[in-house]
Amino acid sequence: MDIIKPLADQTVSKMNTDVTFTCELNKPNTKVVWYKGRTSISADDTKYTIGNDGCVYHLTVKGVKPDDESDYTMNVKDKKSTAELFIDGMLCTFIDIP
Repeated sequence: MDIIKPLADQTVSKMNTDVTFTCELNKPNTKVVWYKGRTSISADDTKYTIGNDGCVYHLTVKGVKPDDESDYTMNVKDKKSTAELFIDGMLCTFIDIP
C-alpha cells in the first residue's frame, strides 16, 4: 500500500463552511482510519463525512467551528498522512488601552 498523493493543509476564512481533506492511495476500497489529533473519527459521527472514489479517500469536516482547528491524519496499514486545518483570522490580539 502506497500513498500517491498525501493530505494537504486546508485553510478556511469563514465559519460554518465545509472543508475536505483528500488523499490518493494506489489501491481502491482499502480500509482507512481517520484521526483528529489523536482521536479516531467514527463513520457514525455526523460532524464528518468519510468516503472514497476509487483510490481517492476523503474526509469532510462539516460546519467548521474554532475547535475543529487541528491536525487530521489518514492511517492505512503502516502508512499515514497528516495535514492541518487552519482557521484564518483566529489569532487574537490583545491591546492594552489606558
